[in-house]
Amino acid sequence: MNIRSRNLGTVYSDYRSSTRTLGIQTPSVSASQLAAGGLYLQIVAGTYIGPVTISCTGAVAEVTPVAGAATATVAANSSNNPITLPITGTATAVAVASAAAHGTATASGTSISYTPAAGYSGADSFTYTASNGAGTSSAATVSITVSRPTLVITPSSGALPGGQVGASYSQALSSSGGTAPYSYSVSGLPAGISVNPSSGALSGTPTATGNYNLSVLATDANGATGSASYTLAIAPAPPVAGAVSATVAANSSSQSVTLNLSGGAANSVAIAGAPSHGQATVSGLSILYTPTPGFSGADSLSYTATNASGTSAPATISITVTASALVLSPASGALPNGQVGVAYNESIRATGGVAPYHYSATGLPNGLNLDPSSGLISGVATSAGHFSVALSVSDNAGGSGSANYTLDIAEPLPVAGAVSATVAANTSNNALTLVLSGGTATAVTVVTAPAHGQATASGTSIRYSPNAGYSGADSFTYSASNASGTSAPATVTLSVTAPSLGLSPAAGSLPAATVGTAYSQVFSASGGASPYRFSASGLPAGLSLDPASGSMTGNPTTAANVSFSIVATDANGVPVSAAYSLVINGSAPQAVDSTVSLGAGQSVNVDLGAGATGGPFVSATLLDVPPSSMGTARLNGLKLSFTPAANASGTLTLRYSLINGQGQSVTATLTIQITPRKDPSQDAEVAGMVNAQAQSAAQFAKAQISNFNDRLEQLHGMDGHRNAFNLRFALSPAESAQPQPDDGLGIFRSLSALQAKDDQWALQRAAAAPAADPAPSQDLSLWTGGYVDFGKSQRSGAKVSNTLIGISGGMDYRLSPSLTVGAGIGLGKDKSDIGSSGTTSRGDAYSAALYGSYHPGPVFLDALLGYSWLNFDSDRYVTDSSRYAQGHRRGDQLFGSLSSGYEARGQHWLLSPYARLDASTTWLRAFSEADAGADNLEYADQRLSLLSSVAGLRGQYGIPLGWSYLNLRSRLEYSHTFNTDSTARMGYADIGDLAYSLRTEGLSQDTLSASLGVDFLWLSGLSTGIGYQGTRAFGDSSRSDSISFRLAHRF
Repeated sequence: MNIRSRNLGTVYSDYRSSTRTLGIQTPSVSASQLAAGGLYLQIVAGTYIGPVTISCTGAVAEVTPVAGAATATVAANSSNNPITLPITGTATAVAVASAAAHGTATASGTSISYTPAAGYSGADSFTYTASNGAGTSSAATVSITVSRPTLVITPSSGALPGGQVGASYSQALSSSGGTAPYSYSVSGLPAGISVNPSSGALSGTPTATGNYNLSVLATDANGATGSASYTLAIAPAPPVAGAVSATVAANSSSQSVTLNLSGGAANSVAIAGAPSHGQATVSGLSILYTPTPGFSGADSLSYTATNASGTSAPATISITVTASALVLSPASGALPNGQVGVAYNESIRATGGVAPYHYSATGLPNGLNLDPSSGLISGVATSAGHFSVALSVSDNAGGSGSANYTLDIAEPLPVAGAVSATVAANTSNNALTLVLSGGTATAVTVVTAPAHGQATASGTSIRYSPNAGYSGADSFTYSASNASGTSAPATVTLSVTAPSLGLSPAAGSLPAATVGTAYSQVFSASGGASPYRFSASGLPAGLSLDPASGSMTGNPTTAANVSFSIVATDANGVPVSAAYSLVINGSAPQAVDSTVSLGAGQSVNVDLGAGATGGPFVSATLLDVPPSSMGTARLNGLKLSFTPAANASGTLTLRYSLINGQGQSVTATLTIQITPRKDPSQDAEVAGMVNAQAQSAAQFAKAQISNFNDRLEQLHGMDGHRNAFNLRFALSPAESAQPQPDDGLGIFRSLSALQAKDDQWALQRAAAAPAADPAPSQDLSLWTGGYVDFGKSQRSGAKVSNTLIGISGGMDYRLSPSLTVGAGIGLGKDKSDIGSSGTTSRGDAYSAALYGSYHPGPVFLDALLGYSWLNFDSDRYVTDSSRYAQGHRRGDQLFGSLSSGYEARGQHWLLSPYARLDASTTWLRAFSEADAGADNLEYADQRLSLLSSVAGLRGQYGIPLGWSYLNLRSRLEYSHTFNTDSTARMGYADIGDLAYSLRTEGLSQDTLSASLGVDFLWLSGLSTGIGYQGTRAFGDSSRSDSISFRLAHRF
């Protein structure tokens, strides 16, 4: 515990205990110390104390008081507000050192009171001092805030004097309790009244009635505010009645007159002066006027308008009563129809006027008249038609009216007269001449139908058709009609003359008969009324005639030349007869019907005597000649040879007969069923072979593009142009003379000295010679490469397995370190097996190409353009005949590619992403198959186009060995192919019509291929390699597996 002076000066006494100590401690302080600064008790951390009592003894000298700053808040307009003064020491008096600016500070003893100036609010201050016997303190400031007062607005809140719309209004407002000047704002004022913000006066001319709630806010110079709320009622202006003119019809009633009211809204109107020629009544805010019946002319009355503010001066209503508009009945429109020769009466009546009325009309039909006094139209019309009648009427008071009518006068009824006519039996649509009189008929109708025929009406004519075979009398009735109605029925009497019957077959010779052989001949009659009855005279023995059917049948018993007659009688008894002759031969041969089937393009030989009886036969007779569209038939003795036309199909029937010594057989038929040729485009063998050739053509292009692009990739290194696998590099004599180390350690030491050289061959050679400089580069290089591809696919329902060999080689020349160009040739061989029946396609491709590589750095751009000559040999299995159709086809092909990528290289590794665009167009020439007869096909020229976009990543890694340099390589490639499909047109070769088409399928659109390979670079300069590549297609089941072999030697 420390006892210090008030100003934290010297420690007067120090007592500190680290442990709890009980008892009284008595530090001593001198009087001079106490007088200098008083006492200050400080508790030091770590000190434990209980209650502290400090007692002082002795006399202490008086000290000058210290006046402290003070703050106080007082209300505006208040007075004698005591101020609390913070004084240190003992003061005996206080005094105001500097007066307040906005009030009065009054000192009394040791206290001060403050009174603000009336109405003032805001900040104020003054200073004071404190004194005692020892002296006077320095002045201290008292800061005072005078709070704002609440202003008082006069008049007080409540209702203000009312105003009236259109009348000047004024009301004064005043404020007190604050410091002038005052400002005012008012909300809720009526339209037309505003406030003067300085004086508070409300003034203006209200424009709308209503009870308004006003809020007034007053603000004094110091920002003090006061508010008041008032209500203000604005009454409407008195109404003003204006002059009115109106027109009403005579004889009308309660006609509403629209009044001319202005000023304030009227609550009611009243009639001030009554009209002279009518009656006026009030209805709400309008007046209803009814003129005296029959009056027309000028009339007037006066009226006033009233509301809460008063009544207007009277105003005049001037009324014009117009003459009556008469009403005619019936109204304008169609009058009842009349008819020529028939009395007509129709009355027209007028209303709405003053009788009597006078009528007049124009446009009446001839024969009709209008009574001017009664309005009756009467008379007998003499002409038909559609009439427009204009009728007018006037009354005794000058009123008038009119109406327009239409009047139809119909024709008189037609008259149907009796008719007699004669028609021939078995005729039809016989026009009848009708007897019509009276009014003009517009239609005729059959009323009762004829009993033995049909009568058909059309317009104003009738046609009659007797029943087939009928002859005799017939009749029917008919009527005629027009717009006026229908006539009475009249009778048409008909006479149908007897027919002339006919017999079939016509009189003459009948087909010969044979003794003991059933014979049949049917006779038929026509031209009469069925049923017919048949009879015969002179029939040969063994034959009889059915009287109902006319069929003559039986087995003749005696050979002879017989004459007989047949008579047929119809249902009406009309007879017809004919004479016939019949040769009855001895026993004749009997040919049999037969059927053969063959395909179009084939031929068949038929023995017509096979199965027939009555031989030996002398000859055969062909009774029909086949149409050329079906084929040709040749008869040699009993042998019939038939060759169908190339496009023939369906059933052909040929009639023939056999002849022996006794006569000729009854006609027999040979039915030939011709099966149409199949659509070759639907044949799996054809589709597979065509697709295989299309696929092979695309693969030939793909093989050459692949081989040449392999070479182009080898040209990207500084010395890569010397061989096919980055191997073909020429060695300098110095390099060849280097001794060979006997272990691998020397290789790795030498390779580390060539880290900057991206040449695997040079690396391998350098590894064998620890201290050799790289040989100078040679600009001309030869190379070769190729691969074998094994593929399987599913094409148009046929499985296709193919093996393709693609070999390429060439010469390139380095024009600069970054540009190499070259030319090369290629050879392709392909064999495709289609299906399982032996269909094959073999293809050859001979190619020539130009290529170039631009590789200024890690980025490269390669281009290739080539041409191929194609040959295809095919053996197609014919399913129907089990034969093989052989074909030879030639073609031409243009191919190319453009690729670019980036090569990241290290001492022994390479990684290269790239993109490539491959394209080829193939023209396959037309050809025809052989060795399959009618199944040989002819194929049209075909054009195939292929466009592929390729994205890939290839890499390689080299491993130096003591005896070789091992190069591991891999590739992953995605390809999307466009426009791989084409249309192949074909037809049968013997027809010469390419009527069929087949949509060939090219390479799969999306494929993914992966390859792995290894190359060995031997010290002798020989390089060998082998690789595998697998390709799978997305979306179908095709796949391809290829093995590539590489062999090269440095030069």
